[in-house]
Amino acid sequence: MKINIYIPDKIYCIADKKLIYYRTGIPFSIKNSASLRENDINDFNNCNNFSNISKEINIDIVKRKINEIYKSCIKLFDPIIYYNIFDIKELPHFIIPSCFENVRKITIFISTLGKKVDHYIEKLYSENKTFESFIVDSCASESIESLNRHFDFLLRKNIKFNGTRRFSPGYGNIDVKINKFIVESYFKKTDIKVLDSGQLMPRKSTICLIGWQNNFHKEGFHE
Repeated sequence: MKINIYIPDKIYCIADKKLIYYRTGIPFSIKNSASLRENDINDFNNCNNFSNISKEINIDIVKRKINEIYKSCIKLFDPIIYYNIFDIKELPHFIIPSCFENVRKITIFISTLGKKVDHYIEKLYSENKTFESFIVDSCASESIESLNRHFDFLLRKNIKFNGTRRFSPGYGNIDVKINKFIVESYFKKTDIKVLDSGQLMPRKSTICLIGWQNNFHKEGFHE
């Protein structure tokens, strides 16, 4: 089976900073009341819950630190999307979400940021740079979601029919371990691997499904 490949520009991986801040749990709404020294990052590295960071920390400086870390990790992204469109009769019932009613076709796609960002997170963590590794992990998680939203938009733009919401195994009635079946059955000739737990490797990767209802018409794929 042929696997379609889409290689997007990194710009489509750039996440909304507000979402990154929200994911980190750092309280950016508090007022600045003190300055932050470089070695104060060590305080973050010893903190398990970043929402409990002292209100005496200068939040603007924390924001700048996060922005610096995010800019460095964007350079490590190697975004790629593998995808295919299946007739619903081609797919076993246990991978079809129960919310996909009246669906005739299903697009399955796998998005990934590549291996380098995974290695970078592991490197930071091994160096006890807990704050930096946490921020890179959070940024990369939001970035893969930005990439998914971009490709979701392209699919709906090019496939002129009603689509369901985007769905990923691990939600609803589809167990996350189904990831392994999907990759080994339909995307084996890719660099995506799956642990028995259903965790994709590289870790900053996702599997998404979109169902297409009623008549189905696919135009040429355009950005």
